[in-house]
Amino acid sequence: MHRVGKVSFAIPLLSLKWHGGVRVLVDLANALSEKGHRVFIITPKNRYHKYYRLQPSVKLILTPTCGKIPFISHLYALFLILLKTPPVDYVIANFYPTFYIALLHSLLYKSKIIYYVMDYETQFGPFPYSLIADITYQFKNYIKFTVSEWVKQKTGGWGYILHPPLDESFFRPITEKKEKVFTVIYVYRRSRRKGPELFESIVSSHKLKDVRFWIVGEKPSLETPNLQYLGVKKTEELIKLYERSHLLLNTSHFEGFGLPPLEAMARGTPPVLTDSGGVREYAVHNYNAIIANTVKEFEEAILRLKHDTDFYNYLKKNGIETSKGFTKQNFINQFLSLLSLKK
Repeated sequence: MHRVGKVSFAIPLLSLKWHGGVRVLVDLANALSEKGHRVFIITPKNRYHKYYRLQPSVKLILTPTCGKIPFISHLYALFLILLKTPPVDYVIANFYPTFYIALLHSLLYKSKIIYYVMDYETQFGPFPYSLIADITYQFKNYIKFTVSEWVKQKTGGWGYILHPPLDESFFRPITEKKEKVFTVIYVYRRSRRKGPELFESIVSSHKLKDVRFWIVGEKPSLETPNLQYLGVKKTEELIKLYERSHLLLNTSHFEGFGLPPLEAMARGTPPVLTDSGGVREYAVHNYNAIIANTVKEFEEAILRLKHDTDFYNYLKKNGIETSKGFTKQNFINQFLSLLSLKK
């Protein structure tokens, strides 16, 4: 373990855009900076959007714009990120390509590697990327954190579990009222692992024709009278939409952790979700959520929550209590304690 005191961290990112994993790393960077540690984030200029606020003391290093040819542009972006990453005590990687940056940096500058594994990339990446990802789990020369027990077991069964935190704004008093029309919110990404085909079948169900569906994130191709696309939303806007919705839908085939259902819980909105692995860290069937895996089960769950007020309020109350354990303070204290950097 490293000495106690103020140390330096570098966080290389292939993109700094709207994404749960990116938000967690921004939270970590800000928290480390607030503790007096030196923090650098390195990312390509054309892959940086100001969705998340960085503390002024966090040094943002933007590398030159990379091209649009997928494989070549990624290699070029990684090379530029490596060149621009300054000598530091720790390099934090959360994605298999940036793990290799951390590995090369450790050979060049004797930095230590922190691999914060947020997903099991071997399971959804096409060959040979899945193999390249799997190789990173075979190394033992780094400090390993995983977001869940599911990810820990999938990536070798060793390391520390470090749950990602919710943004502090999710713990403010709830101010919005629920919509008059029973409304379901869904965070959409164009990825097969997110279960878009299951979602589209649910939205198209005749039994749910009187339920309104709000979509945030990427735009789906599906268009139905009861579906409304709201676009990409910043945290403050998303919080209000969670509060106004009656429940959140999640149809992922697998998740390393899955922040949206927990975020919704914090705003008094129960989730109906698949048993996708990482959600087991907080979602308990018929306690603070409903676990469903088929269109029929989702239909039944949504209609039950629409009509059974007592059960709805039971899940809502327990969800709010569950979310209180996922604060930034708990997250950073655990992170620093595991590194023996906490005074």
